[in-house]
Amino acid sequence: MVVNGPTLAEFTALCAEIFGVPELSGDTDFFEAGGDSITAARLVVEVEERWGVQVDMSDVFTTPTVNMLHAGIREAARAV
Repeated sequence: MVVNGPTLAEFTALCAEIFGVPELSGDTDFFEAGGDSITAARLVVEVEERWGVQVDMSDVFTTPTVNMLHAGIREAARAV
């Protein structure tokens, strides 16, 4: 488990992987990029499997940009 969660580059790469695109920016909005509840669930599961950080699915809906999601994940990782 990574104490501080993923780096921004690692998290952005994961998001791009889930969307099936070569890359995303930190300002990419999860839902404007085509994300939905199934994609959000995949992201939550992948974050927990890769970095041991539990993310509430509601966080994906309330902090939809890659940068905002990453900040929330890092904060959750520090709380562990």
